[in-house]
Amino acid sequence: MKENPEIVIPKLRPLRYSREGVPREKGVDVEQAIEALEWIISEKCDLAILFSHDSDLVPVVEAMVRLKGESCVETASRTSDVFYQRIRKRPPVYHHNVSKAVFDHGGSGGGPVFDE
Repeated sequence: MKENPEIVIPKLRPLRYSREGVPREKGVDVEQAIEALEWIISEKCDLAILFSHDSDLVPVVEAMVRLKGESCVETASRTSDVFYQRIRKRPPVYHHNVSKAVFDHGGSGGGPVFDE
């Protein structure tokens, strides 16, 4: 399945660098969550899926549910035998557990693989 540029819109941001010169992403998930909220409110999309286990995003998920209902947002995060974490279960939204195999497969061009 090819991505539809009308639906999937990548945004590039410059990385921040530590004093040692190591690149770091900072604030990307919060920026994406805010944009997802804007898209839900403006009805540019019917469903936003936030891929994160960062509890900083809970207020955005709660706002989406309050404003548009539980069906407008889902969460997703990577899981494994030793790592199982997600945005907390409140509000009660659908959550996708993404296994290491599926996570590692992403972007490989091998076609869609789903693991619920």
